[in-house]
Amino acid sequence: MSRKKGVTLIEILSSLAIFSVIVVSAGIVLYNVYRDWHKQRMYAGCISGAYWAAERMATELRQAQAALVFQTTSPSVWRVRFRTPASESTSRERIWYWRGDNASVDDEDDTFGYEGAFYRAQTDDDSFDASGSSKAHYQRQTLAGQIVANPSGNNIVTESASPLVVIELTLRPYPDKAEGPNNRNYTVKTTVRRRN
Repeated sequence: MSRKKGVTLIEILSSLAIFSVIVVSAGIVLYNVYRDWHKQRMYAGCISGAYWAAERMATELRQAQAALVFQTTSPSVWRVRFRTPASESTSRERIWYWRGDNASVDDEDDTFGYEGAFYRAQTDDDSFDASGSSKAHYQRQTLAGQIVANPSGNNIVTESASPLVVIELTLRPYPDKAEGPNNRNYTVKTTVRRRN
């Protein structure tokens, strides 16, 4: 007589245990790959935004007609102003760049904006404050986000030697959190030679 072979309960349970270990291990690997990919994508987005902002500023600084004017008066917001050849109209030739001063992103609508953002405005006035007539803050554009104070202590724009100007932007994916292994600083730095 031939004997039919079957599968025992112990064999089924051991197969299920091995299969479960393989599925859980594959899930952990896929999750880690996705997490790392997402983190690198966020870093790349931050860096490309900062590069774009630095290049735009560099292009306009190359065409600056007068000396740069740095303002750090009250309220304590770092700002730089310069004139460029009028492209649209002669009344809007002053270019302003600044980093905001408000610690919360909820206060972005306030005068100078969120401290984790870098702004640009084009105005017709040399003044820039909450009571000033230019109201550059109403015409502002956000050029880059996730900006933090430069670890070097330098301003975003510094004149190293006339006519050389250094642009330095430091950013962090989570600017409101401390720097660490999962929240590293990245610095974009370029030197511009002014033509005028």
